[in-house]
Amino acid sequence: MKKDGPIPLEVKDGKVTRWVCRCGKSLKLPECDWTCTKK
Repeated sequence: MKKDGPIPLEVKDGKVTRWVCRCGKSLKLPECDWTCTKK
């Protein structure tokens, strides 16, 4: 099994500006809660 992590959604000037979270939410911070569990 591979580890789940933040998935880059938007890259601007070589920097990730938005991230895809595992629970489907997209936040602008890389430290978004991508480890949240599905309810």
